[in-house]
Amino acid sequence: MNEKKLYYRYLSDVLPQKDSGKRIVLITGARQTGKTTLAKIKYPELRYINLDLIENREVLRDVSVLNWHRDVGEAVIDEAQKESSIFEKIKYAYDEDKIYFQVLLGSSQIMLLKKIRESLAGRVWIYELWPLMMAEIAESNTYPLIDSVIKSTELDEVLETIPAVLFEEEALKLKSIEEYILKWGGMPALIHIEKDEEKKKWLKDYQYTYLERDLSDLARLEYLEPFRKFQKLVALRSGSILNYSDLAKRLWY
Repeated sequence: MNEKKLYYRYLSDVLPQKDSGKRIVLITGARQTGKTTLAKIKYPELRYINLDLIENREVLRDVSVLNWHRDVGEAVIDEAQKESSIFEKIKYAYDEDKIYFQVLLGSSQIMLLKKIRESLAGRVWIYELWPLMMAEIAESNTYPLIDSVIKSTELDEVLETIPAVLFEEEALKLKSIEEYILKWGGMPALIHIEKDEEKKKWLKDYQYTYLERDLSDLARLEYLEPFRKFQKLVALRSGSILNYSDLAKRLWY
């Protein structure tokens, strides 16, 4: 499981092809879920621009609205929410039929969707990428069972395709993946870290980045301990029915 490799993401089948029609595609989701990797694999012919780099933000800030199609064109723009000026420029080029396909990536969902609502409402196709599912890690050729059940109108037909037994090698593999997911989750970067101590540090640093940078920038919070407590309580309730009253009661005391 620690061998470095790219895992096939089921969302890739859902994302539109570049030649499928005029549209703006937004791929959002938590940090480190693999949005950049997915976009580069799905759209290799598009220019990739990362707005984590302040130099790139400065360049796009200076691009004229009238020349967006010429100077930037159809591209994958990562961390799009970090430069608010691009949304009006994309809107103009798109509405004037000067670009037909644009891909935006962003991990700060609330800030990003706010800018989308203000400038690109009705023009964007939104897709969310979650951490790796068990079926993706197992490199299964079929979609997860729950996905097939939800989409199908004939439950019997779906269940008829599912083997009644698992042979030992496959059963052990799936059991190992299940135990890993329950313990560590599905962040792609974490799979390639071998030592448990390093995995724990990665998760701690990930939490720190979210709390100290993303959340603080969004809400201007100075005292983060209540939110840390909220995170722990929500994590303990994973896989169970969410009871808001009980959660609020636990947070209060």
